[in-house]
Amino acid sequence: MSNASRVLEDVICARIHEYADDNMVQKDKDEFSAQIKDNGGSALVEKFINYRGKLQTMVSSEHLTVEEKHAFHSYIEDPTARHTQEIAKINQIAKAKTTTKMTRISMLLIGLVLIVGYLLYAMLPTTKSSFKPLQYLSWEAQSMMNNPEDKLIIKTDAKSEIEHLFDLDKSLKFKPMILDKFSSSYVIEGARIVKYEGIADIAAVQYTSQSSKRLVYFQYQGLLSDLPDAEPGNMLGLIYHSYATDDLNMIAWQAQQNVVGLLVGFDGTEELARYANSLK
Repeated sequence: MSNASRVLEDVICARIHEYADDNMVQKDKDEFSAQIKDNGGSALVEKFINYRGKLQTMVSSEHLTVEEKHAFHSYIEDPTARHTQEIAKINQIAKAKTTTKMTRISMLLIGLVLIVGYLLYAMLPTTKSSFKPLQYLSWEAQSMMNNPEDKLIIKTDAKSEIEHLFDLDKSLKFKPMILDKFSSSYVIEGARIVKYEGIADIAAVQYTSQSSKRLVYFQYQGLLSDLPDAEPGNMLGLIYHSYATDDLNMIAWQAQQNVVGLLVGFDGTEELARYANSLK
């Protein structure tokens, strides 16, 4: 068979389905009619239509699976259509790979940011900045002095009973220091434990005088250096800082290691410092 005949045969095989289905423009139709004239003409077209119908019937009757139908279709599929589908599949796979890669990069960056954030948080100094002793405890003292019946957990002048109260409460991580009285002026009236959940637990002992003047001795875990700057005072070796509100005076000192003592009352700061010195 000559090359010309082989080419003509390929053209007829490739386009006969278009001719049979009348899917050609008139110019191509006329050219194709001339090409098949010497190769069977209309009889060839009828034979193609007949064989195609039989083939479709056979395929349907065989109950092929989806995969088998796709495999069979690949044998008879138009090369141009097949090429187009292959390009589409390649683009789809490439897009999926790109999306997966971007997702992995995004997750990696998010994880990196979280790790860096956690490390920075862990390296920051852990200070209980939300606890403001001077502000909170001056208010607590005022409330206890004005309403001891409701504010004191225990009303007693016995030091042992207050020590027992503090021993029973396991939230206190230190052993509070207690005096029966401050000089001859103040004796124990009662005590309570002030709790700021997750922030601080404070031992509070209230003292009262014969004239019903009161003062409150607070102790909590902390450092004197955490309080606002103040000109330090010295009472017989006791180094203290003094503060004041409109109604009350306060002195603070390092009562124990990591424990701050805060004495709040109506007396002057030097007098409060003398009381505090007796706790040494």
